[in-house]
Amino acid sequence: MRLSLVLIFCFILVGCFYESNLPDGPYIDISYEESLKQSIIHVDNSRLKLRNIELSDGVNFDEANTILDNFYLSGKADGCGAPGNVVDSGKQWKAATFIGMVPKRSHPIFIDKKTGAIKRDNEILLTNPKTLIFNDPIYYIDAKMQLKKVDESLRKHPKKKLKLNEKISS
Repeated sequence: MRLSLVLIFCFILVGCFYESNLPDGPYIDISYEESLKQSIIHVDNSRLKLRNIELSDGVNFDEANTILDNFYLSGKADGCGAPGNVVDSGKQWKAATFIGMVPKRSHPIFIDKKTGAIKRDNEILLTNPKTLIFNDPIYYIDAKMQLKKVDESLRKHPKKKLKLNEKISS
């Protein structure tokens, strides 16, 4: 019992110490406009990279990451979640996956090194990753709409610089 209490106390003490050493401000100070642009660019670049993959010469590590990223941008992924790291697993690439708002590990995805086919639990989800149909993520749609508002606001007030999380007045 005493050991449990001592361990809990140490855990709280370390947690408080760690929390007190965190910086006060954000790690990177970027404008709201820049944040929106980065969200849009990420999705657009990922789709462009997928179109440029030549499957006839096999799938390398970078291409596997691109396929995985686009898989999560399509309607084939498990709803809310995120891809994990891609690792070499012999004849295929293995990628950890996470689901939920509070990420919980899900079943890994396998990407065939020769064809780019995507499998999970020995079920082929997609034979050709270049045929992925995209559902624009909410953040992508929202970023495009917000960027229009930012552009309009900057046209009205050219010297104003918006900060991250600042409300845009119409």
